[in-house]
Order: sequence, then structure tokens, then C-alpha cells
Amino acid sequence: TRVVILDADVRNPSIESLMGMNRRRGMTDVLNGRLALDRAIQKTSFHQLALIGAGSLPRNPSELIAAADRFKVFVHALKESFNYILIDAPPALDLTDATVLGHSVDGVIVVVRLEATPRQEVERTISILENVGANVLGTFLVGTRPVKRRYAGYYSYGQG
Repeated sequence: TRVVILDADVRNPSIESLMGMNRRRGMTDVLNGRLALDRAIQKTSFHQLALIGAGSLPRNPSELIAAADRFKVFVHALKESFNYILIDAPPALDLTDATVLGHSVDGVIVVVRLEATPRQEVERTISILENVGANVLGTFLVGTRPVKRRYAGYYSYGQG
């Protein structure tokens, strides 16, 4: 199975640094026609996992991503080489980018930070995404903490 991670958060790109890689040209450069798709794909240290960084910061990121036809062609080209395309998008409530991206992909998973994202914001985000035609698959909770419990001389982790 071949997987590519696409950093579509052009205002605050982070995937390359999280993967321990140097930032270079990427998605925005491909969408602007300044870079061929195959030159934007970076190999990672993980077998069968590739990465496409956000690329150069455009003057108006929303307009670039809002060119939905170009983005759909871009994603379609990736589907020819990869089984799964994971897209890191900016927060849906803060910017329109995520909603524009949401209807161009097969499914959306809303990432929620424990004890930081109010329930009303999660519900509003899901509603906004569904209203633009996004297929919301569910939510993914981050920021959980393991709770240590002593059990018969062993420590076990679980919900407290």
C-alpha cells in the first residue's frame, strides 16, 4: 500500500518538520504550474510513505486552493500513484481552505484536541463541512493522557 501525506496548511505548514525533513517546494508550486508533480513528491524514511510539503506561500492562499478544479486534477493525479492520500488542512472554522478542500476529497476526518476544542465548535465544524458537500467520516481525538493504575503488581494504562 502506497501512502502520501499532503501538507495543505499553506499558512502554517508543519508536516515536513514533523517528519524531520527540510522544507522545500511542494503543493502550491505544483498548483501554480511552477513544479511538476513528480518533483514535489519526497521519499520518507518509512517504507511506502511519501510526502508533499505545502510549498511556497502564495500571496492569497485561499484563492489558490479555491481553484477547486486544479486541486481536483492534482488529487486525481496522486490517486494514480498512491492508494491513500492523507491531507493535513488548516482549521475549518478559522479559514475557508478546509471547506474548499473538503468537497474535493473522498472523506474528511475532523481532528479534535482533548480539553481544548469546545463541543460546539466540533459540531459547527462538522455542520459546515457537510453543508459544502464534504463526506465527514468521523472525528479523531488527540491530546489524550494515559492514566497509570496499579494492578496486581503491574502498571496498566487505560481510561481513568
